[in-house]
Formats: sequence, C-alpha cells, structure tokens
Amino acid sequence: TANVRGLASGEGEDAVPDGERLPVIPRDLGSCELYPQMLKHNCNGRFVAVCGDGEFIIYTSQALRNKAFGQALDFVWSGTGTGDYAIRESISCVKIFSNFKESK
Repeated sequence: TANVRGLASGEGEDAVPDGERLPVIPRDLGSCELYPQMLKHNCNGRFVAVCGDGEFIIYTSQALRNKAFGQALDFVWSGTGTGDYAIRESISCVKIFSNFKESK
C-alpha cells in the first residue's frame, strides 16, 4: 500500500501531468501467519477481521494495526458498529467480546 493523496494534488510547478508515473514508496505490511479464508469488516468500517486456519486477527482498517487475535472456528461482528464481536472456540463454547475484552 502507499499514500498517493498528496502526490497528485500539487499545483504550479509541483503538479504532476496527467498520465505521468507517480513516485510511490510502498509500505511493508508484514506477513500473515495464517491462510486467510474469510475477511469481514465491522458495520462501521473501522475494523477488519481476517479468519482462517482456526484463528482470527482483527486489524484497524485504515492503518492495518493489529488490535486482537486468537483461536476461533467462527467469527461474527456485532450489528451495532461498536467493535463488539463473538467467536466460537469449539462446538459448545461461544465467547462474546466488548471493546476487545471478553465480557461475561
């Protein structure tokens, strides 16, 4: 990924002609240690969950910073958009999280 917001908005001598290549320096996003099988955004779009191989990782959607991770067979976001979510750890164990902490 790269930030091109400021590159194309220059004026005068700093303006980039249409069709010209932009000098972009990509960011390294690191590596993913699971095979992603599902990608889910929460309803307000602030977070994204990557699920696969019996695990999940929650990232912020803008900067892709790691917020939470763990073991889960299934993952579901809350419909309220607050960042609350639930995971199914096993056939008979479901855990609910509020503000990235397990709630009882």
